[in-house]
Amino acid sequence: MAVKRLTIELDDITDANHPTTSPSTLMPRQTLPMRRGETELPSRQADYQESDVSPSPETGRPAEVVGRTPADLVFAFMSRAEFMATLFVFLAFLVSVARLQKLSDLWITFSIALGLNIVWFGIIGIRTLLAKKTK
Repeated sequence: MAVKRLTIELDDITDANHPTTSPSTLMPRQTLPMRRGETELPSRQADYQESDVSPSPETGRPAEVVGRTPADLVFAFMSRAEFMATLFVFLAFLVSVARLQKLSDLWITFSIALGLNIVWFGIIGIRTLLAKKTK
């Protein structure tokens, strides 16, 4: 049986001139220069200032503030009606999932969700009515 030999010539001149760099994990970290004198309180920084543009009547909501803590995000979500309604339906399903035997038992979930939504949005409605009466 005859064996054919194949010679492959590789041109490695470019590799010899520009060797491979080290992985980024082995490279020394580059730190940013420290600027201590330019740090201001958030109330004095431009990103946290109220915008000069007045909101149009169509938007109805003011612009959101940059830089929120987790507690701020919780309160922001609590003020959104669609989030709270979805949350109450999800909680009602979690509460009633053990009682669901067949499809007709979903009335339990819907009644719990309806009750939670009525209480939550009823309290908000009562608050706004009392605020209007005191003005």
